[in-house]
Amino acid sequence: MTPVDRAAFVSIGRANSFVLLGIACIAFGLMYQPPLAAFVCGVLCLSQAVILLGFARWSRNRPYHHTETWLIMSKDDRPPGGFAQQVVSVALHTACMWFARRIVWYGGILLAMSIALSSLGVTYLEMDQRHLLYSDHEPPFLLSPTNPAAHDPAGTP
Repeated sequence: MTPVDRAAFVSIGRANSFVLLGIACIAFGLMYQPPLAAFVCGVLCLSQAVILLGFARWSRNRPYHHTETWLIMSKDDRPPGGFAQQVVSVALHTACMWFARRIVWYGGILLAMSIALSSLGVTYLEMDQRHLLYSDHEPPFLLSPTNPAAHDPAGTP
């Protein structure tokens, strides 16, 4: 792998890792509804693949010296100016297509999981009350409208 290809994969890979981190955070937020979490994350993965395909198409015309790939490479590894546009754009296009293929697979797997979970009847996961950090009642020392014992220590109405 040439230094240009390596820099392109680092650049595109880092951007995709941040997107996938965001998708994982959304999945974590929806973890009590597994079919919905799988569906939403599958759709987000497919939308990221579409964005990557657009970026791969756009990378052919993008000036090479405005790319992160050009900044990542050391000055010794950079190709000469006239040749650099073609080399950097092909490397970015290849990296985008490589990541887009994998993300389409991930999105398809997540959508299939969503369909499988829905067909099995899984709607949401209930959490046992023993595992909660806070119970449904408030301690008596807190003043709140839902805790009348806190307003009157004797407990008389």
